[in-house]
Amino acid sequence: MQASLTLKREGTLRRNTGFSALLLLLLVAALAAGCDMSFGIYRSIVEEKPQVGADLFKNVTVEGFAEDVTYYYASLAKVFRRAKTGGTWEQFSIDNDQNYERAMIASDGSRLHAALSYSDGSFRILYTDDSGAHWTDLEATSHGLPSSGSLQWMDVANGTLFVALRQGTDWTLYFWDGAAFQISINPGQKPLLGIVWSGSEYMALTAGSVYRGSADAMVEDTATGAPAGDGTVVLRNIFAHGGKTYVSTSDGHVFINDGSIWSSFEFRASTDLGPLCYLSLPSATPRLLVAKRSATPFGYMEYDLDHAVRKENGSDYISTSSSVYLSTVSGKIVRKFWISADGKVMFILLAAGGTDSYALYRNTYNETSSTWSGWSAE
Repeated sequence: MQASLTLKREGTLRRNTGFSALLLLLLVAALAAGCDMSFGIYRSIVEEKPQVGADLFKNVTVEGFAEDVTYYYASLAKVFRRAKTGGTWEQFSIDNDQNYERAMIASDGSRLHAALSYSDGSFRILYTDDSGAHWTDLEATSHGLPSSGSLQWMDVANGTLFVALRQGTDWTLYFWDGAAFQISINPGQKPLLGIVWSGSEYMALTAGSVYRGSADAMVEDTATGAPAGDGTVVLRNIFAHGGKTYVSTSDGHVFINDGSIWSSFEFRASTDLGPLCYLSLPSATPRLLVAKRSATPFGYMEYDLDHAVRKENGSDYISTSSSVYLSTVSGKIVRKFWISADGKVMFILLAAGGTDSYALYRNTYNETSSTWSGWSAE
């Protein structure tokens, strides 16, 4: 409401000064009675800190995440970045190209790779070593990748770039050898789901099995106890840490490879499991984070590795408090966990469409208190 009214002095009647003063006092009193300065909506408005990033990541799905020395990068349809030191998220120009329909990103921590797909079915793969100041086009379809293929995902493991490509119903995993793309594995109609470096070899996951070996010579792992999909059970996700590799399944099991043999346990009966992440900090209480693809609410669970105890719904979590978990991640499908090489910064990528909430949250480890900060929206 405008604080004061300017009245024309000519051709109007002057208002009664006493009545105006009384009216002003009544308005002030009404406002004071209706606005609690300590609680409620008024306080929420006063304390709210508008974030460009928060609006950007609201009601969307974050597909990918990467970093270089200076920035964090997140991909939706386009790619956005913010400085690691703070600030807001801004759209990131990839080789001055704004005509692509979809972008995928991957990084080894310094070199950032971007794969751009276009409406006519074409694609290209580029990289930058200086945060986007200069780009190098790998000219992928002239160096090993079929132009008729459809890019499905891209990742970097142990410094090597891998690309999953689908032609019709057939899948092929390629790797960049420094001069051209070479075939790593061709599992046929088994969808490719991920690639990791176990510490001694590459492990690639399909919906039906694990392949392992060097980039140019991975073979299907048929050893006793190795994870295998049979049409009813499907393999879901793969994650490696500290010389061990973890695989989740659609029937609630987690498989662990220690570098030589496989073991498994039922994590949660009849539950379709998703992305995995290993929290090595605090070192006294390591946890395995396991997302749920079924058994709503979605979100993730924690597994106390030392005591073989599953934690759910934020109760006794190491990564965050129950109240923060329930108000941020619970109820949303986890697309991916991303954790820094030193294990001290973690992001969670979510599908938040239709939830009127956010799809990207950050969690930072405090070495002084030996605790995680809890999830906060980007």
